[in-house]
Order: sequence, then structure tokens, then C-alpha cells
Amino acid sequence: PDAVLAPLSNRVQHALRAYTPAELKAVRVAAQAFRANPAFRAEDAIMELGVGEALTSFLDEQGVPTIVQRTKIVCPQSLMGAPEPMARMKAMLHDGMEKYDDAADNLSAYEVLTEQADAAALEKQREEERLAQERLAAEQEKQRAKEEAAEEKRRQKLEDEERRRAQKLEDEERRRAQKLEDEARKSWRMRRAKRRRRPPRPSRRSWKSSASAKPPRRRKRPNGSSPRSRRSSSRRAGRSSSAVCWAF
Repeated sequence: PDAVLAPLSNRVQHALRAYTPAELKAVRVAAQAFRANPAFRAEDAIMELGVGEALTSFLDEQGVPTIVQRTKIVCPQSLMGAPEPMARMKAMLHDGMEKYDDAADNLSAYEVLTEQADAAALEKQREEERLAQERLAAEQEKQRAKEEAAEEKRRQKLEDEERRRAQKLEDEERRRAQKLEDEARKSWRMRRAKRRRRPPRPSRRSWKSSASAKPPRRRKRPNGSSPRSRRSSSRRAGRSSSAVCWAF
């Protein structure tokens, strides 16, 4: 491309053939890229070049492009195969690059950059794994706290149900005892009211004071007890029974 050809200073142009106006224009443009040589026209020389010939222009010692020259190109002296050991050693002794025979630093910039990139990728992977482990631990802790809260809630619910059940049983027992107490008190009151509603017996003074009145006849009891003693014993029995009912 033009962006690559523009900054090039050493130029080698092989033969071009032109048969159409567009091809002639391309040859003219290629000839104008060289510094002109008064000995020949570069535009005509491009189309007259043969095999092993080329137009060349290189930089001199001051970095200035030289005029275009018509140059013979030497054919490559190489083989498509592995060289013999003796030929390889001979070529290496006379190639002028003896300073590169000893390896001073076999670690290239590409290897350094690759190693740094691998280290950065490994560090990034470790950081992602650490973050993933932290997220997993946080989720597990959150799930554990949620389960503990649910268990605490369920235990509190069971305790509340047990407390309500015990309170209900206690209330029922209290109501039952209160009912029995009320029934006993009511029975005692009924017996007391019944005793109070009995008509009073006439006293001995009442019939003695009356001349015409006759004294009441006393009935004999099988056990020989008097009505007074029997009445007092029945009263004592009533008090004891009421006392027992009240205590119950």
C-alpha cells in the first residue's frame, strides 16, 4: 500500500509491461518515484528490463537517495534443503556476524510480555476465584442465618402454643374448681335457708302460762334420745357437712 511505500528509501523495481493506457500510466508513475538519471529515461528502461535486471535506488552515506541505476541482479546461491555441516561452518565463519555467535540474552521481549500477560491473567483468575468463594461463603452464611431464624421462629411458636395450652388447662382447672366451690356454697346456702324456713316449736313456758292449754305429748324415741339432743346433733352434722363442702 501507499502508506508503506511512501517512507521507503531503498527501492528496487523489476520489469513492467504496458499494453493499455492504464498500464502505461502505472509505468509512468513507477518511473517518477525514482530520482532521475540523465543517462536514460526511467520510464523507457522499466519496459526494456530483462531477466535478472532491475532499476535500483539506495541511500548514500548522508542518507540521500541516489539517482536511479540499471542494475544486474545476481541469482540466489541457495539450496532448498539442509546445508552440509562443513558448508554451514564455513558460511558462519565468513558472514561477518561473529558477535552474534554467543548468546547474551536469550529472553526476548515477546517472551517477557507473554510472561507478564500470563501472570496478570493468573492473578485475575485467582482474584475472581477469591471473590467467588467470598460470595459463596456470604450466601451460605445468609442461608444459615435464615435457617436459624426460621428454627428460632418455629421454636418460639411451639413455646407459645405450649404456654397457651398450659394456660388454657390452668384456666379450665380454675373454672372447674370455682364451679365446684360455687356449687358447694350454693348447696350450703340452700340447706341453711331451708333450716331457717322451719316453723318454731312452742316453748314450755307458752303452754304452762295458759291454763286451758295442754302440754304437748312427747313421743318416745327408739334410742331414748330427746328431741333437743337430736336437733343439736343434726345441727352439728349439718355444720360439719357444710364445712366439708366449703373446704372442698
